[in-house]
Order: sequence, then structure tokens, then C-alpha cells
Amino acid sequence: MASGGGLKGTFLYSDTDIARIGNLFEGSEEFFATPSLTGCRRKYETQRKRCVELKLHGLTLTEYLQLQRIPRGLKKIKSLEMQLSTTENILKSSLQDEEFIQIKSKTEAMLEKF
Repeated sequence: MASGGGLKGTFLYSDTDIARIGNLFEGSEEFFATPSLTGCRRKYETQRKRCVELKLHGLTLTEYLQLQRIPRGLKKIKSLEMQLSTTENILKSSLQDEEFIQIKSKTEAMLEKF
């Protein structure tokens, strides 16, 4: 018989009970490694917002360039665009086309206010 810890009798199952309970919940554990849909949506919105911020920053840097000042920070924009593309691909594979288009349009509408 299996018992758990110092408190006798509080957690007591026979080996048969343990095997029966274990068999009820067998299956693939791959879902633990799968990112949650809500998390992906939030990450997408955050990255999308950051991308807009950096593009606006890029416009400012372009003005500096035209004034012949030394612009810095253009590498961040390209890096974030790559991250955004990766997150977008994860969402596309996790969602149906209509759901993805809806999320993307909502995010873009939200960013237009920004």
C-alpha cells in the first residue's frame, strides 16, 4: 500500500487504486509544451504595439538622418519584426483563418488609436 508522508491514514490508496487512477489520466503530455492561445494573443498584441512604436521611432531617426545627425536603434526594429512574424505564424497555426484575421484586425484597430 502507498501512503504519503508522516500523517498516517490521511493519504491511503491500494496499489490497485493507484493504477486505476493513473490509467484514467493517461495521454500525451505534449500539451504542456504548447503555448496557450491567450498568451500568444497577448504576446502578438504586445509585439505589434512595440513594432508600431519602433516604426514611429524609425521615422524620427530618419529625420535625424536627414539633418545629418547620427541615428541609433534601427537594429531593434528588424529584430522585433522577426519576433512578430514568428508569433504571427504560431497564431496562424493555432487558429482558424477567420479567428486569426479577426484578432489581427482588432489589434490593428487598437493600434490606430495609438
